[in-house]
Amino acid sequence: MSYGIEITDSSGVVTFSSDDYTINVIDSFDVAAGASASVTYTDEGLYYLASNGFLTVTAMEIPYGDYPASSATVKKTIGVTVSGGDVVVAVSGGNMNAHILVITK
Repeated sequence: MSYGIEITDSSGVVTFSSDDYTINVIDSFDVAAGASASVTYTDEGLYYLASNGFLTVTAMEIPYGDYPASSATVKKTIGVTVSGGDVVVAVSGGNMNAHILVITK
């Protein structure tokens, strides 16, 4: 390994290597402050891998724009559902615009 991290146990056996763990951004979309959005992914391969535990689909927000003048920043609620052949990412709430990254790991 030229770059990255390895964690070993007391006997020197590698228990984690960043070479074996990747994060991939598969999509991104914007959601306005206070708005809701839902994106459905119907890809059979993605559904198979996610529903059988080979990968995890998650999402995160990157807030942007002006901060609310009269209140603290409120994060959006993000949910990921893997069911019925689809992977669905649902986003709601929050008091800032946000760029949503859909990630597999």
